[in-house]
Amino acid sequence: MRPTTVVGAVLLIFGVAVLVLGLRYRDSKTVLDIGDLKAKVTEHRQIPDWVGVAAIGGGVLLIGVGLVSARSVTRR
Repeated sequence: MRPTTVVGAVLLIFGVAVLVLGLRYRDSKTVLDIGDLKAKVTEHRQIPDWVGVAAIGGGVLLIGVGLVSARSVTRR
């Protein structure tokens, strides 16, 4: 299997997971910093849907490129 096809499949799976599961990431900020006193806030943010759509599109494109290049190599 070509590397482009593998990367495309991984992107496709990631994109579907973002859209279906609503994956989240943590974002920490320091909101108060006075001498030795520090106050931090940790927020859980959702990965935007457009990232999932872009990953699916890129994955489909890479899988297509991998399949086309594999066909051209076998025909020679």
